[in-house]
Amino acid sequence: MARVLPDSRAVSSDAVVQARRTFFERGGAPVGQVPNAILQSWRRCRSLGLAADRRPAIEPVDSARLRSLREQHERLWRLARPEVEMLATDAAATGSVAILTDADGWILDAEGSTGFLDRAGRVALMPGACWNEARVGTNAIGTAIAEGQSVEVRGGEHYASANRILNCSAAPIFDPYGQLVGVLDI
Repeated sequence: MARVLPDSRAVSSDAVVQARRTFFERGGAPVGQVPNAILQSWRRCRSLGLAADRRPAIEPVDSARLRSLREQHERLWRLARPEVEMLATDAAATGSVAILTDADGWILDAEGSTGFLDRAGRVALMPGACWNEARVGTNAIGTAIAEGQSVEVRGGEHYASANRILNCSAAPIFDPYGQLVGVLDI
């Protein structure tokens, strides 16, 4: 997840504020105010009973469990490693991080700007934490998994208000048979 990125979508922060009011306060559908993938994610999160005004309870696993997750997904990690390293170099230069997760949203690796890695730790955006929609709400990792396609989630588009400090772009990784195996996020 990264710092503010240049705007390639025509969604203003005012439109997102209005969309949040429409959806979270009035229970309406802000069609056209946010991308459809975001609106669909908000609907999924609401149906799961997630509270947008509470910080998600994200507890990273201990080092033994993280080691086990990494061993379980060693092939993914090994094959994605060159991409993660390339993205991490660019991410570090822009104050961002590159993240690799498994198909369930468990963060296996995060590299890039050490300053951002420290800040990301405050919202548990770190190896050993799970960022799927059921746990965290709308976010690039979880929404890319749910949608099965690349997704961008900016600021207030995150379901949890606490995560509006993040701007993220994520792409799912599929194996040769079309099965989702992980996500790359920046």
